[in-house]
Amino acid sequence: MATQNRFDVSGQAFQRGAKAEDKFYNVLTTRFPGKKVIPASPAEERMQHWDYRLCLDAVCSKFIKYEVKGVRKLEMRDEHVQDKMFPVEFLSVDGHPGWARGQADYIAFETLSDWILVKPADLLNMAISKIKGNAEKRGIAVNSLDDILDNSQLRVFRSKDALYRVYGRAGRGDALTWVTKEDILGLPHEVWREGEVGTVNEPPTIRVTPKRGNMGPGGKQLWTTDVSIWQGNKLVSSNTLQNKWDQSKVEQTLKSVVPEEKWNANEIVRQLKTNPIFTGAAITSFKDWVDLYGR
Repeated sequence: MATQNRFDVSGQAFQRGAKAEDKFYNVLTTRFPGKKVIPASPAEERMQHWDYRLCLDAVCSKFIKYEVKGVRKLEMRDEHVQDKMFPVEFLSVDGHPGWARGQADYIAFETLSDWILVKPADLLNMAISKIKGNAEKRGIAVNSLDDILDNSQLRVFRSKDALYRVYGRAGRGDALTWVTKEDILGLPHEVWREGEVGTVNEPPTIRVTPKRGNMGPGGKQLWTTDVSIWQGNKLVSSNTLQNKWDQSKVEQTLKSVVPEEKWNANEIVRQLKTNPIFTGAAITSFKDWVDLYGR
């Protein structure tokens, strides 16, 4: 849950953060009734940068982690919060990697009317790209986040001036930039509204069932294998592979050909139906059997 750092003398930031986290907790429990929601410990929140874990199963072996960011003022002296610009934190007040580089699966940005959820990596890469583009217009070449943080020409001294530039407060190790609401909406995102009931976008699961067939050449058993792809409790696709495949072999082979960022039901089904690894012909000779199984 929200913790007050030693630099937040007035406690305003702590109070806004705690209020936003409580509000998002209610959104989570309303949106996913029956799912357990576990708050982060103070150490997890501070070092790993996530606030809540939404459990996808009874023992919480599968979960989604959310970092909650409440609406903010552009400057502390401003009278009201706003949702036209949002911060992206590269470094925390203690100089450690900031929440845009944390372990959350999603950053949940509060707006004045709803919530916008994006993946931290997408947000971080977009913010770096915006700063690099802004720097190039000024004749400044930077190639990485380290270059950006080390370049004094990209630093500003007032928070309101930090759109696509870097702001850090005197005596603190923090570094952040501002991006616009339109920038965030230009990323892959979800918009959640209070009171909505949704579904968890659970990763697909694979169920493998080998089936014994007729006797083949040399008296060896012939097999086919049913592979079904499930999204939660919904059957997405059922596929038949020639020969005998066990669960671990199918999963390991799929993970070797499907990048993590494309691990979804549609891509898995496409691989099963088109990849020669899975579409090989049935065994027609004892030599085929030896070549496949090594015996």
